[in-house]
Amino acid sequence: MKWNKEKTELQFNNDILFKNIPPRALEYVINGRSPIEWVADQYKISIDKASGIKNDPNLYSTDEKYIYNLVKRVVTVSLKTLDIIDNLPKFDVE
Repeated sequence: MKWNKEKTELQFNNDILFKNIPPRALEYVINGRSPIEWVADQYKISIDKASGIKNDPNLYSTDEKYIYNLVKRVVTVSLKTLDIIDNLPKFDVE
């Protein structure tokens, strides 16, 4: 998976491109990182240079749409969580 420069599009594979990802979705951060960026980084296919072993997360599930659906869910959850946070009452400490 690869982001475009503006981080509004995520190339899932040669055939699938997630477009119009709202920049706001990347504002939701856990431990200094957006969950969407984490998924894009952790679920990409890689080959270890030393051993030549291929890490293909697509092989971890029998559901061929698992990662595709995961990206969609993480974008949705990020946006909805930000909406909830925005609507929380202000917390004042006196």
